[in-house]
Amino acid sequence: THLLRTLGLPHRRDGIHQFSAVLPNQARLIGLPGVANTNRGYPADLLIFEEAAYVPDPLWTALTASLAATQGRLWLISSAGAQSGFFHQQWNESRIPWTRFKVTATECPRISPESLAEQRLFLGEADFNREFLCEFTSAGPQVIPLEFLNRAFDNSVPSFNQGKPIWYENR
Repeated sequence: THLLRTLGLPHRRDGIHQFSAVLPNQARLIGLPGVANTNRGYPADLLIFEEAAYVPDPLWTALTASLAATQGRLWLISSAGAQSGFFHQQWNESRIPWTRFKVTATECPRISPESLAEQRLFLGEADFNREFLCEFTSAGPQVIPLEFLNRAFDNSVPSFNQGKPIWYENR
C-alpha cells in the first residue's frame, strides 16, 4: 500500500490474495508468505526478493521456478547477510550473468558520518560491516570464517607443513 500511495494510485486487491494489488493496467502485485510449500505454481513476469539474504533457500528454489515459463526477470534486493545461502552464492558467483549494484551507507547523503560512528559502537564491527558496508560476514554458529575455509582448499596457498605428512620428522 505504501508504493501505491507514493504513486498516487488507489489500492484495489485482486480478491484472492490478502497482500495484493491490481494496478490500472490490470497487472497484479502479490505479496507471498515466506514458506516454500505454499508458494509453488505461480507464474511471474517479475519476481522480487526483498532482503534476499534472509530468505530461506527452499523458498528461493520454489519461487525461481515461477520464471521458467515467462522468461521473467528476477531482482534480489538486500543488505549483505551471512556468508552462506543462495544470496551470498548469487552475489559472488561470477559465472551468473547478474547486473550487481552495491551502495554502502557511507555513500548515502541522508546518513551522517556521526550516525554511522554511533551505529558502529552500538552494533560492533561485524554487524556494522554487514548492515552498513554491504559485507558478508560470519554470523550465528559459524565458528570458522568462510575465507579461512576457502583458503584451506586453495592449492595456491602454501600449507604450514609444506606438503610433508604431519608426522614427518627430519632426522
